[in-house]
Parts: sequence; structure tokens; C-alpha cells
Amino acid sequence: MRLYEKYSIEDADFINVELTTDNEKWIDPMKMHMDKSPMGLKCCSIIQQYFQKLLKFAIDGKYKEGYEYTKNFSELNETRLGYSQKRPKGLSGGEQLGNEIFSLTKNSEAIKTGLVGDIFDAGVMIEKFGIDKMSDFITNLILEELISYTQKECGKHNIPMKNIKFKGKYWSYSKQAWMRNTMVNLPFDDDSNMAIIFVPKSFCETKLIYSPERFYTKAMIPFLGKEAVNNRISGLIRILKNNTIKPYYTEIKKQNPCTRKNVNKFINRHSDVYKEYKRKQLSYIDYDNYKD
Repeated sequence: MRLYEKYSIEDADFINVELTTDNEKWIDPMKMHMDKSPMGLKCCSIIQQYFQKLLKFAIDGKYKEGYEYTKNFSELNETRLGYSQKRPKGLSGGEQLGNEIFSLTKNSEAIKTGLVGDIFDAGVMIEKFGIDKMSDFITNLILEELISYTQKECGKHNIPMKNIKFKGKYWSYSKQAWMRNTMVNLPFDDDSNMAIIFVPKSFCETKLIYSPERFYTKAMIPFLGKEAVNNRISGLIRILKNNTIKPYYTEIKKQNPCTRKNVNKFINRHSDVYKEYKRKQLSYIDYDNYKD
């Protein structure tokens, strides 16, 4: 059963998830960035503050502190976001998620370049930091805000709540500490025997939209095309009948496959291209920019 059906809702601001399985949608940091509501702005601030500290531990070589700082991440199935299974299981790595993300960060060659400064850079440059891990990482950090949002939406739509002990750990921005075994009012689904936490539609996507693949397509390949034309690189250009020179993009892509390793090498060589691309992407407030 879907959430709207359970509570006889025609439409709402939150995702209409299937309640007895994971749903193939994730919290995307760029979508969150484009949401300029007070909640969106606060959630972005929470993520940035936490990731900056995690990043500092990795850069300074304070690995013991970094693992301690990230050890409390846990599976949070109440949002029902993630890869589909028979029942929500949260396949992101459970209580190893935080330490896994810290390991990926500290071991990343990109960290040594000094170009990784926030969660957007991490999504592009840190190996294996894909949308599933990204979404679960973010969910742990903003769950306090999601719980408050859920309670407000329940009041708006007359959805009953139940006072439950929330056993999962989550980061409290207000307390700057991990919380567990807290009593909270949340809607409850008997079929899945689990509380329900709502997530704004404006936060969610089916793929990571600020990604190495998009940077590759929108910035890296066009730059390599211009470079090939300007330097008249044999095999990478086509000369038309009117003597116009065009990039031979098929061959350029063959020589520069879309891998995170190749993207990172390019960013190391042309950090100005990446910085300009990032500046433009973060200035977008209209999702239509990402539909192509």
C-alpha cells in the first residue's frame, strides 16, 4: 500500500512511497540545495557542517577521531527510500556506513589535491560515494528535521501518530550529538511494523544529478573538444567541406572514457574548468536545467 492511499490523501508535499518495500528514490544534495525553504537551507547547513569536520579529520590524518566521529551511522528504513527489496532493509551498510564513508574519504586521491571541499565535490570525486551511500549519509544527519517535518505534515493532513521509541541513531544538529532510544510521535504502519518518516518531494531524485557523469558530459568532453580543435589534434577533429573544424566527439570519448578516475585526472589538470562548472551548477534554482 502507498502512503497516500493509507491516509486517503490526494496529493502532498512529501513522497508517496510504497510502505512495505524500499522505493528507488534518494535524497539528492543538489535537489536539497535548490530547495530554498527554511528547511532546505537548514538541512544544507547541517550537511556542510558535518562533512567539513569529517573532511578535516581525513586531511589532517586524524583517523582515530574520524572513525569515532562517524561510527554511529545506522540503517534508517523509516523513509522507505533506496533499492527495492521485499521489505525495507536499508542495504547501505548498516552501522558500517559512516566508517565506510570516512574510509572512502581518507583513502581518496582527490583529497590530496585539496579540491574536495563539500558534499558536492565528494559525489563527483570520491570513488564509490554514489547516490545510495550519499542519501543514507544525508538521511542520518537531517533525520531530526525530517521528524519535525513529518509531525507538521501529519497535523496538516490529519494523520494519526503514535508515541514510539525510535531505536535508530541519528545526528542532532541542535545538540551536536548522536541520539538514540528517543521517544517521538510518528505515524506507524502495522503491515511493515515500522514508523513512517516523510521526505519532501523537493529533496528526492532517481539519480545523483550533480555527478561525475554529468560533469563529464557537460564540461569535460566539451573542453576536450575545444582543445582538440584549437590544437588541431589528428584523429580527434573533422574538417568539413567548408574547412570548418569540428571535434570528433566519438573518438574523444573513446580516448577518455567516463570513469571517475579519468574525471579526477581531468579535474587535477583543469581545476578551473571544474570550479566554473560547479559555480554555474550551484547557481541554478530551476530543476529544468537537469532534465536533459
